[in-house]
Amino acid sequence: MNCVAAVLAGGRSLRMGQEKAFIPLNGRTLIETVIGQLRPSFETVYILANASNAYESLGCPVVPDQYPNCGPMGALATGLLKAGRPLFAVGCDMPFLNGNFVSWMVRHYRGEDALVPHE
Repeated sequence: MNCVAAVLAGGRSLRMGQEKAFIPLNGRTLIETVIGQLRPSFETVYILANASNAYESLGCPVVPDQYPNCGPMGALATGLLKAGRPLFAVGCDMPFLNGNFVSWMVRHYRGEDALVPHE
């Protein structure tokens, strides 16, 4: 499937007091861990954020919000517009994302409007 992945990293981290994406966990930042789980399944991984300089070292294109101050929904709309095709979106603060499950979802996608995993 010709799908793009997007990591949402545009939050202001008000409750955390620091940039969530760069919190270390097991020797890597949260966003590095998430990107590492996505790369095997996607040719393209975008970072949806406004601070492009902060994410330069991650090797992913940074796409700024086209709908500032609209939270995750604005970021998702931006990601969909940029991708122009199916989009797999995940937050930068989800380090326990399972790459095998992501791969399974991508392989089994059949054109549904949305796939929402849940317990």
